[in-house]
Amino acid sequence: VVDSSQVANLEKWCDAGMELGNHTYSHLDLHTTSVDLFKQDIIRGEIISKRLTSVRFFRYPYLHTGLTCETKTSVEEFLREHGLLIAPVTIQSEEYMFAQAHDQAMLNGDSETMRRIATAYIPYMEKMFEYFERLSIEVFGRDISQVLLLHASALNADHFLDLELMMRERGY
Repeated sequence: VVDSSQVANLEKWCDAGMELGNHTYSHLDLHTTSVDLFKQDIIRGEIISKRLTSVRFFRYPYLHTGLTCETKTSVEEFLREHGLLIAPVTIQSEEYMFAQAHDQAMLNGDSETMRRIATAYIPYMEKMFEYFERLSIEVFGRDISQVLLLHASALNADHFLDLELMMRERGY
């Protein structure tokens, strides 16, 4: 069943000049799903988005690319055949857990908990930036361009300016 409000959100995203990608239909974990089922879910993930715009990028749910080289290679070949590029991520965090707690506090009308979550959120994200910047130097011997995985959430909508300020202070 297609949720028309979700489709409306995607339309707004496209109207704002943003690009949609494929993230599978049901957020299957390739570490616990057969390759064939995963590929079917990728195709199903484009049913709506391809009606709205062209889709170039794919991001693995949980950033899981498979437990074996054979699985990873099979899915990568499938993505190439379907004209999809893997969306890179170099900075990931568990920011969605902050967002879930923030959403629950908002539902409960608990503004104090919302404030405490927001107060802890930006320092947490800064630690994630520090970790992945340091890791890039260890792996590549230099700073690299970073790509942040960030979920659409009320927390990020309410505190994006704080997050942006932190990133600008870090040179982004």
